[in-house]
Amino acid sequence: MRTAQSTCEAVHFAWYEPIGFLFAKLLEGASPGGLTVAWHVGFWWHSAFVLIFLNILPYTKHFHILTSLPNVFATPLRPKGRLPNVTDIEGRMEREEALGISKLQDLNQKQILDLYTCTECGRCSDNCPAYITDKKLSPKHLTLALRNHVYQTEKAMFGGAAAEGEKKEEASSEEAPKRVLHTTPLAPEGGYFESDTPVELIPNILDPEVVWGCTTCRACEEQCPVMISYVDKIVGMRRDQMMMKAEFPHELQGAFNGIETNGNPWNIHSSERAKWSDGLDIPLMSDKPEAEVLYWVGCSASYDDRSKKVARSVAKLLKKAGVDFAILGTEETCTGDPARRAGNEYLFQMMAAQNVETLNGYGCDKKTIITACPHCFNTLLNEYPDFGGKYDVVHHTDFLNGLVARGKLKPTKSVKAKVVYHDSCYLGRYNDVYDSPRNILSQINGVELVEVPYWNKNKGLCCGAGGTQYFMEEQNDNRVNIKRTLQLLDTGASTVASACPFCMTMLTDGIKSQEKEEQIQQLDVAELLAQAIDLDEPTAAE
Repeated sequence: MRTAQSTCEAVHFAWYEPIGFLFAKLLEGASPGGLTVAWHVGFWWHSAFVLIFLNILPYTKHFHILTSLPNVFATPLRPKGRLPNVTDIEGRMEREEALGISKLQDLNQKQILDLYTCTECGRCSDNCPAYITDKKLSPKHLTLALRNHVYQTEKAMFGGAAAEGEKKEEASSEEAPKRVLHTTPLAPEGGYFESDTPVELIPNILDPEVVWGCTTCRACEEQCPVMISYVDKIVGMRRDQMMMKAEFPHELQGAFNGIETNGNPWNIHSSERAKWSDGLDIPLMSDKPEAEVLYWVGCSASYDDRSKKVARSVAKLLKKAGVDFAILGTEETCTGDPARRAGNEYLFQMMAAQNVETLNGYGCDKKTIITACPHCFNTLLNEYPDFGGKYDVVHHTDFLNGLVARGKLKPTKSVKAKVVYHDSCYLGRYNDVYDSPRNILSQINGVELVEVPYWNKNKGLCCGAGGTQYFMEEQNDNRVNIKRTLQLLDTGASTVASACPFCMTMLTDGIKSQEKEEQIQQLDVAELLAQAIDLDEPTAAE
């Protein structure tokens, strides 16, 4: 825009100031006094608009303009696979203190900030395996429901609730109609219980199936542009349901009993734990405490007939490469991962204490621990440091990839197969292990490695087993493992490769559901490598 002093000059168009040119044309010929008035009106109108916008901003989705950066900087620096720890469980239970998330007051500052930061873009839900298979869980809707409840109860949350306000809560709980959020794709965004004070989140704000439908795969967190956390909130609510209210899916009780009694969720006697190694002459750590490497086998590979073959392949490869390793045998128990993800923190900590004592007793803080299960891998590496167990833990694909790279293992035999690799959530999104399995497969002659379009690596769809879903019944007939299996089969692959025993079971079931078990193999990366080194045992789909 031209100044008052230059109004006598002709207005000329310039490409770099088209808007200024238009305003200058409109004001051409105006008096200096008129221009001054126009300037003041424009300034104060703009200032008033900004002030009004700032006042309504907290009540719109655009509030993320202010909260996004603080939310990103407030993101904990702990490993992605480490859940917030619960201390003094027994003492807090005696004092009737919260052990999880029951009401809004139980959310920490970062979790509250998450609610104000949501941009409502929907990327979390679009990548959520529960949401895209029509479960009641939608990460976006969950956040909006909690945010609406925060807005409804701000006075009580941040201004302090008066005694009469507390009475109002009791009255509203009994008299007011409940509008429970059923977070399905068709549900209204932001349904919430009408109350001026915080109420129990489950079932007043969220349907229990919302919380129990999560696979803890972290796809929502991986895709969120403003680093909102979901898993810690959901697990926190599960802790409250599990430990404070004893309200949880009945199928989990058998798994908990098995972990507590026999150290595995299948409740098979611990004397059977090392039977998978019969004939392989693998030493026990109790007989060879000086071994450089501990092979942590895990419950699945110890008791599941199909996964036992993977354990044998891994052991044969380690022996072939001359690795000095041993196993714990009957001293090994469940890491407690299923219990922690289900909210049974007490049982998890009991298993963690037991395992840390065993591992430290053998000096495993100075050894390398190899795991074939990503869940064991994540727990030993990321969760156990909170309980005095700091270990060098390596997933078997990473370890085997190193052996191949150093020439300790040479895959010389051709394996003719079109292979698609399925990324385990707890190996990939939790611990960023994407390349090692693919590197091994690419080193095998005859293998043509293909990828699922979009749904691969950090965007890979969960198999449906995580978050203790493996031990529960799905909420509807649209199963996550079927959805994932169809994605994998659409690549035209003849072999589906994985690196997780839970994924193997879910994908094998998915292949059987399509009646493709005769045409499609489901093999662990270690099994394919063993074939290429001519160490394989029969691994045809059963």
